[in-house]
Amino acid sequence: MKQLDNEMRQSSVFLSLLFLIQWTNLLVSKVVTPKPEGSKGDNVSFLLNSFQAGYDRRVRPNYGSIPVTVGVTLYILSIGDLSEKFMDFTFDMYFRQFWSDPRLAFDGPKFGIEKLVVGAEYISQIWVPDTFFVNEKIALFHSATTENQFLRIMQNGDVLRSIRLTIKATCLMNLANFPMDDQLCTVEIESFGYTMSDLKYQWNDGLRSVQMSPDVSLPQFLVVGHRQRLVEVSLSSGNYSRLLADVQFARSMGYYMIQVYIPSSLIV
Repeated sequence: MKQLDNEMRQSSVFLSLLFLIQWTNLLVSKVVTPKPEGSKGDNVSFLLNSFQAGYDRRVRPNYGSIPVTVGVTLYILSIGDLSEKFMDFTFDMYFRQFWSDPRLAFDGPKFGIEKLVVGAEYISQIWVPDTFFVNEKIALFHSATTENQFLRIMQNGDVLRSIRLTIKATCLMNLANFPMDDQLCTVEIESFGYTMSDLKYQWNDGLRSVQMSPDVSLPQFLVVGHRQRLVEVSLSSGNYSRLLADVQFARSMGYYMIQVYIPSSLIV
């Protein structure tokens, strides 16, 4: 009888060990680590999927610690209109933001990847700054033939987001010296919800952070130059970091000589 009990116990232990081994093999089979010699496309897919494990896009990087520093650069492609009637100006630009998110860091040499360049679809999966233009009237996101934006993730967690935008922004003009006047129009950039304790802006490339295409021209104005500034704004909800990009315009007298003064003098 004792021998039968021992055999049953041994059988039970054997079955338990067998079940434990099968269960372990099943768990291991679900975690497949790509080999360094595998295709880079497979490694990229693995990395993008692994980022989402425990990642909460609603929470900023370094939450509860130091504020996130967001670097900004602008490249103005064209200026389409400067309206005295509506007190605004319209321009097309590449708007680039730089920040660091340690949750997106990865082992580059292991996967043979220095940086990840992904499309607009993945942007909705990660945290991005809630940047807005303070004096904006209308903003247009370009989507022909696809969304005009991309994302780059470096192996140390640095992130670059680049997007093409067309902005119509308020520009309060002083027309006392018309038509021999100069005008200064400003683009104001700020976080909508994060105060300086959570997010700070900076011009990413110093004095070269705001650049303009040499092809920019207007019929009634000459573009004299541009500059960038950084200010701190105090509102009822807290203190906010704000970037300002100023563009200086000088009215072109040649346009009014040809279109107004010469025809008027001929009529008289």
